[in-house]
Order: sequence, then C-alpha cells, then structure tokens
Amino acid sequence: MKSLKAECSNIHCPSCGAAKVVLTDGDVFRCEYCDTKFNFDLDDIEPSTENKIMLEELKGLFSEKKALLEGEKQKYKNLLVYYSVKSSAKKSEILSVVCLLISVAFLFSVGISPFLALGAVPGIAAFILILLYRKKVYKKYHPFAQYFASKVVKYEEQISVYTKLLSKLTE
Repeated sequence: MKSLKAECSNIHCPSCGAAKVVLTDGDVFRCEYCDTKFNFDLDDIEPSTENKIMLEELKGLFSEKKALLEGEKQKYKNLLVYYSVKSSAKKSEILSVVCLLISVAFLFSVGISPFLALGAVPGIAAFILILLYRKKVYKKYHPFAQYFASKVVKYEEQISVYTKLLSKLTE
C-alpha cells in the first residue's frame, strides 16, 4: 500500500519546515527531508482562516487515503472469496455422499444378485479418494483464505481510523 504525498501548502514539518510530507498511518505524517514523524491533534487546532484551509486539505487527504484503503480491501475481499470457495468442502462433500449412497444401494442389492454387490467397490473407492482429495485441496487453499481474511480485517481497521478522523474534521 503506497503512502500519500501531502501536496498541501499548509502542512509543514515541525522539525525542518519542509512542505513535502507523506501521510503514513492514521494521522501520522513523515517528512521526506528529515524523516521526522509527526501528527496533528485535531482537537487542539484553532478554527482560524488559515487552519480551516489546512483542515480542508487534511479532510481531502484522509478521504483519498480512505478511498485507497477501500480499493485495497475490495481486492483482498475478492481474493478471499475466491480462495474460500476453492477450499470449501460443499462440492466434494455432496459428491462423496452420492458415491456412498450408490455404494450402499449396491450393497443392499446383494439380496438380488451377489454380482451387483461388486458395484459398491468403485463407489466406496471414489468416496475415499474424494475425501483424500478434499483434505489435500483444503490444505492447499485454506492458508491463502486465512491470509486474505487477515488483510481484509487490517484494511477495515485502517478505514475505521480514517472514518473517525474525517468525522472529527466535519464536527
């Protein structure tokens, strides 16, 4: 996730006075020249004309950062859905149950003909193979689903921070 360069004329580094600062996390800025990190206590800013311009610039920056985070969150949410479906057990469970039911039907047909009972062997084998395949697929895709779920949660937390900051600025 890239940082936003603050092209705001009213936001200056408190250490060196440079106007080239980068919005990193929350309301924390980093000066590109001296690498000083600083933030604004939005409650302590006086509502003067110059400060109102700066607050509007901050509102724009926070809105832009929130939009970027929402885009990233959606990207990871799409990947989460994809890998969750891949690691889902629904299809293989249904298929294995069908194989098992067919096998049981063949076993009950032993009363009619002993040769029909042999038809149960492929069904039971298919049931076992599907269960083994399901375990392999789950092990392969579930870690990806977990990773993307954690990314979605991380972006939701960051979006929440910017939502709170924006609500402070609009009060």
